Amino acid sequence: MVTGGHKHSGIDSKVYLTLIGAQGRRSLKQQLCRKDGSHCFRRGAVDSFKLRSKDIGILSKIRLVIGIIVFFFV
Repeated sequence: MVTGGHKHSGIDSKVYLTLIGAQGRRSLKQQLCRKDGSHCFRRGAVDSFKLRSKDIGILSKIRLVIGIIVFFFV
């Protein structure tokens, strides 16, 4: 994930990701964070994460929760 480089870019909120398959099967909600506990999503940063999931079939949607805001990517 790439965080923008503009002034005030970046977040301190917790970020969660859920993968959703074409048949509606979902992965568990996973918090995106670094193993060492350092902050992610800082201005201009590029963060990458490894995810594990049960078989959800063909990926259809990604549900991203940042704090209390929910985004769906289709």
